[in-house]
Amino acid sequence: IALDSRFQQDVQCVWAGHAIARLVVVDSGGPTEEVTINTNLDPKDAVYRGYRISITGLRPVPRAGKPVPAGEYVATLEVSTE
Repeated sequence: IALDSRFQQDVQCVWAGHAIARLVVVDSGGPTEEVTINTNLDPKDAVYRGYRISITGLRPVPRAGKPVPAGEYVATLEVSTE
């Protein structure tokens, strides 16, 4: 996760914020490509070799004063054909 400015679950916020995920995608035998996907701002999806990739969930929700270690993020992705 390159950026996580989502609301913190124990803080009252004006907007939900957003997170940016950078993913390296590869198709068997194909070239790799890095794509960037946002949770609430554009681009909310990326296209790779005819597949559209978007984030449908990102855990854990941040807490005030407790940054989330990079290895603890779990993103739920939706992959569909264009």
